[in-house]
Amino acid sequence: MIKLAYLPFGNQRATPNTRLDALSSSLSDALPGGFDIDILGPIASFRHKTAVIRAGQLSIAATATTPISVKRGEVPYATLRIPSSGACTFKLRNGRCVEQQGRTAVLLSGQAREAETCGVYAGTHLAIDPDRLMSTAQSIAGANVRVDSDTLALDQDREIQLQQGAYCFDAIFRAHFSLIDALVAQPIALAMYAVDDMIYRSIAMMLYPALFDSDTGTSKIALSVERRTIDAVCDYIRAHIDEAISLTRLEQVSGFSRRSLQYAFLRHFACTPMQWLRERRLELARTILTSPDCNTSIAQVALTCGFPISGLFSQYYVARYGERPSATLTRHRC
Repeated sequence: MIKLAYLPFGNQRATPNTRLDALSSSLSDALPGGFDIDILGPIASFRHKTAVIRAGQLSIAATATTPISVKRGEVPYATLRIPSSGACTFKLRNGRCVEQQGRTAVLLSGQAREAETCGVYAGTHLAIDPDRLMSTAQSIAGANVRVDSDTLALDQDREIQLQQGAYCFDAIFRAHFSLIDALVAQPIALAMYAVDDMIYRSIAMMLYPALFDSDTGTSKIALSVERRTIDAVCDYIRAHIDEAISLTRLEQVSGFSRRSLQYAFLRHFACTPMQWLRERRLELARTILTSPDCNTSIAQVALTCGFPISGLFSQYYVARYGERPSATLTRHRC
């Protein structure tokens, strides 16, 4: 029996299946529109498994299968496909594209297409919200750079290199999917870590590599103006300390590009925006733990301070204050 490749996420929970209709139904849960699937090779050897998750506003399907062919009609959205094992070839009106493990991902517009997997295939399929992607890309680029539909070209089917300069998107997306695996049983934690924002940022940068080099005029902004802007970002963080705060949201609040915002925080605080956020959350936790009431618990404090996973909160707390949060709480308990 052919052994299926590991799914990028959800492998432990996915059960191998031999039904074609089950594969089509599972994919349609994340990618509406329907699939016409045929088996390539002996029917008796056909197997597949699929995991589907919704992270915030992002629908993601991970699939492992023996060789198949797939036909699909037009759909009103673009799809990014990232292979983790094997390869898949797409026949399109304007030619063909190949996604191949460790080498190329494929961006597919909504046009009709046919595809064939090569050997034992596994990969991840993401349905892209163009407005969300555009907004994220604009936030990364900053207010002085205009990002439009031509920039991201979601209407153009094409191969995308997984290695672009020093950036390995294969590894970046594996890290995203590993985080999904760690948090999938904890929806609150999944939302707090804004995994969908991380993934949209990676997609934007993959499609528009110039975003990596975007420094939209930090040197032209007077330091006094820069400081007022950073203070406004800090005020926003304090006001939303117990909520999910993404780097994209901080870029939107500041109007700075990704790099400009990072440099501004490094200049003024010697840390990144997300490190500054974590320090403020730890300080708030310390304040609560040193003035507890009878109902104060570590889990409650962690959630109140924006740490949805108590174990991770404890690690950060020990590194910052040299003792476990439970030790602080015990010492100050009335």
